[in-house]
Amino acid sequence: MVKKAPEFAVGDRIAYAAAFLRSTGQHSGKAPFMRATVTSVGPPVSSSAGAIITFRTDDGTESGGLACNFTLVSRIAVDAARRS
Repeated sequence: MVKKAPEFAVGDRIAYAAAFLRSTGQHSGKAPFMRATVTSVGPPVSSSAGAIITFRTDDGTESGGLACNFTLVSRIAVDAARRS
């Protein structure tokens, strides 16, 4: 079964999802500590990838990515506990 991507709204606080960090080998460095605010949400690419979102990190950097690679900051502990 394919996992549905999270849906985000402008203003949501996000971080990289634990499953994404594990799959890319980013267990250290800056990526696990990145926090950002969603600035725009595009149309869904697919049900599993979700939308392309743009965000501004707390250090002011503008960036973007697929919704499936992020989680809400309030869900970090819950999502990290689930092995994907």
